[in-house]
Amino acid sequence: LVPLYRYKMELPNYSRQLMQQLHALRKEKQFCDCSILVGETPHPAHKLVLAASSMLFKSVLEGSDSISIDTDLLSSQEFSSLLDMVYTGKLPPGKHNFTRLIAAADSLQMFDVAQKSIPWCHLTSKSTNIFV
Repeated sequence: LVPLYRYKMELPNYSRQLMQQLHALRKEKQFCDCSILVGETPHPAHKLVLAASSMLFKSVLEGSDSISIDTDLLSSQEFSSLLDMVYTGKLPPGKHNFTRLIAAADSLQMFDVAQKSIPWCHLTSKSTNIFV
């Protein structure tokens, strides 16, 4: 007999299911503790998710519950798509300007999103001040 302490319990889909639940909570605007304002449109979100996805969000949201992003960087609809990608790991269907989305992800220091997406798109971006 093998002692029970040698076994480990593993839930293979747990992380994915947890992120799906967080995404559903965000869509229902439940337990959101911060807001990203793009133009006049607020995007409620969870600080922990944003902090885990972006060094910039981690730094800024440590002392604030809201951030304003310049619409020259990306539109409210583009940010919504990027936010969906943070929660789901997938870009929602639709027409997207990949160059703008990747440049925005890079400016927002969402390096995983930006770097994983670069093979799909040739990126020529400049440094941009994204905050209003």
